[in-house]
Amino acid sequence: MSLSYEQLLERNRKLLEEQKKKAIADSDKIYDAQVADVNASYKRAIDNAKTEYESEHERNTVSRRIAEKKIAEHNANLGLTDSGLSRMQLTAAEVSANNRAGKIELARRQTVDGMEAKLAEAVSAILINKEAARGSIGQNYDALAANNAAKEYEANANAQAQMYKAAVSGSRRYSGSVPNKDTVPEKTGLITVDGGLVSRDYLGKLADNGVGVFYDAASGTATYVDNNTGKKTTMDMHVNPYRGGQPHKDIRYGFFENTPYQPDNISGDKLKKSGDTFTYYGNTQNVWTVNGKYYIWDTTINDYREVIKQNGNWVVK
Repeated sequence: MSLSYEQLLERNRKLLEEQKKKAIADSDKIYDAQVADVNASYKRAIDNAKTEYESEHERNTVSRRIAEKKIAEHNANLGLTDSGLSRMQLTAAEVSANNRAGKIELARRQTVDGMEAKLAEAVSAILINKEAARGSIGQNYDALAANNAAKEYEANANAQAQMYKAAVSGSRRYSGSVPNKDTVPEKTGLITVDGGLVSRDYLGKLADNGVGVFYDAASGTATYVDNNTGKKTTMDMHVNPYRGGQPHKDIRYGFFENTPYQPDNISGDKLKKSGDTFTYYGNTQNVWTVNGKYYIWDTTINDYREVIKQNGNWVVK
């Protein structure tokens, strides 16, 4: 059995998972290296700033001691040692030195804090870019998985279409008398007619395959004629000639006049044309919509199949 698009997508995601992880890891290394470089650069600048301001503190201390010594020497020469004037001058020198120390410390703190803020900002920007790169890589691999799945799904569909073509082509040898109709594969879609068969092709309409249909509304029957052999059969007009058996359960809610075996609704909810078409196994048909979902009619199962859009193309869900 062919895998659905979702199954193929999941398989392709798993196949690409290790490649995606490696790509993300390689990308992370680049951004981690940038973070390390920025940290190292700012750490050197901060250390240099701290060293420079320590030197300022030392120069201020030396200046204070020189000033105190000069005041002491001057007052000693004047015989004012330990006088009120001497103490006042020394206090003034101390206050001046302390003021300079405060300004140096404030400048040091502002400089270091500013550098640390810029460091945090630079690291944050790199980390944002790192996460963006991870997301971009993930999206690229998701897109690659989706593209691979779509191609694989299309290839499988084409292969299956070819298989059906071969089956139908081979079945046409039964257009004459068939000893045992049960030996004819059901998927060939042949209509039993008095021991013979009217041939049809799943990939087209009855008319496209030389089969005429005549509806009799009064009797509620449909007559199918193989225009190649003249053989015909009559059945209830609501029975799908491609499949046979019982009419679809939703026929009671309404049906299409040109194909009275196809309901015009799903569980009573009327279908509307979406405006799109979908080629399914070579047969181009309308895409119908109801209750926010989309469907195509699959003659081979006598029922609607839900379809969704993947990468701009309709696929069977």
